Amino acid sequence: MLFFLAFSAIIIRIEKVGKMAVLKECDLYKPIKAFFIENGYDVAGEVKDIDMVATKEDDVIAIELKPTFNLKLILQAVDRQKMFDTVYVAIFKPQKVNKRYKEIIHLLKRLELGLITVSVLKSGNRVNVEHHPLEYNRKVNHRRKNAVIREIDNRSGIIDNVGGTTKVKRVTAYRECSLAIAVALDILGDASPKKIKNLTEIDKTGRVLYQNHYGWFDRIGQGLYGLTSKGRLAIDEYKEISDYFIKTYQERTSNETQ
Repeated sequence: MLFFLAFSAIIIRIEKVGKMAVLKECDLYKPIKAFFIENGYDVAGEVKDIDMVATKEDDVIAIELKPTFNLKLILQAVDRQKMFDTVYVAIFKPQKVNKRYKEIIHLLKRLELGLITVSVLKSGNRVNVEHHPLEYNRKVNHRRKNAVIREIDNRSGIIDNVGGTTKVKRVTAYRECSLAIAVALDILGDASPKKIKNLTEIDKTGRVLYQNHYGWFDRIGQGLYGLTSKGRLAIDEYKEISDYFIKTYQERTSNETQ
């Protein structure tokens, strides 16, 4: 649409305003209206429950206003898409662009909703079109997807991490691998990476020992590792997993001696 080409990055300054104690929806209306008028649009407010409608020739744009992001704003904007191809949400620009803000931007793009922000400055209000409601091209992040698949493949399945929990230690594939090595050290006593690897059959045994991410291993000398007190506590803390590896190693050793 010509609209996108007309002011994809235009920033307009409105008259100077005093400091507002509480910013409201209606405080967004005036600067955004001036912004659209500056770009040749006619603007009407509160049309059939729509906060703003801007028109120019065949372009009809619906804009929903809220001081900050919330679910109601998203639901209203999605509802407007039943009537119009071009729908924007408008908010006051947050002082800090944090992770949540970036996630909301991503959501808006996925929903093919445009975003307009208003910054309240000493010199006046600044209006900016952050992005337009263009068709969203979904791209799969194969690197992250493959990392998830690897994590699943490398887990033993002994422990099921309960989805939706917070502030709970996750039993990741790396933690399971470290526990397998800790149990092996507990059985063998001080040992070389090669000897530990022979028991665990874990290819990355040497790397895990060297990284010592949890502080469970102690490098005693050249090519020799022992188990720290933290490592022994971890074996007790994750007893279900530890017992699994103890049983596995016992069976493996028994089969080798037969």
